[in-house]
Amino acid sequence: MYLFRLIYYSRNAAANSDDPKLRAELKNILQVAKRNNMAQGVTGALLFNQVYFAQVLEGDRKAVTETFCRIAKDPRHVDPVILDARPISK
Repeated sequence: MYLFRLIYYSRNAAANSDDPKLRAELKNILQVAKRNNMAQGVTGALLFNQVYFAQVLEGDRKAVTETFCRIAKDPRHVDPVILDARPISK
């Protein structure tokens, strides 16, 4: 397996701090990300607040790339920016 790490951030398009549903929406995003990443063998960390998402994705290069491409197409993410993408040893 070719291990790879990708770090990105994006703006939260669902962000509306006055919306009482925001907390539930963020919780749903976290649950879906956890399920999808686990199924693909991708690990890492997801950080978010009312304005931004930041995530570290690690795993097989193909799985990490596919995961990021799926995230980039998600309308809840705006202006994704890759901060780092490189092979890792462990």
